[in-house]
Amino acid sequence: MIKCNFNNTITERDMDMLLAQAIMTDSDFCRFVLDKTDRRGKDICVKSVDLSKDDSNLGESDITVVLDIDGTQFGLLIEDKIDAIAMPDQHGRYV
Repeated sequence: MIKCNFNNTITERDMDMLLAQAIMTDSDFCRFVLDKTDRRGKDICVKSVDLSKDDSNLGESDITVVLDIDGTQFGLLIEDKIDAIAMPDQHGRYV
């Protein structure tokens, strides 16, 4: 067994990078994430991944993924909270 000790130094940016890389490079992980949504498909292609995408009216999203699923494009917003609270109306802005 490998023992890992990061001394509580994992940051939100670290998690963003890890998740973005996994989505871009591991099709099984990408399908695992999509299984948590209502989107399914046989042919899934990651078109783009943006970290910390900002919109002046809507705010910032940690990870924005654009996927092509069976010929139709969908957006996936991933928001992780490490030592942070949800911002006012955050869910409403994303919808």
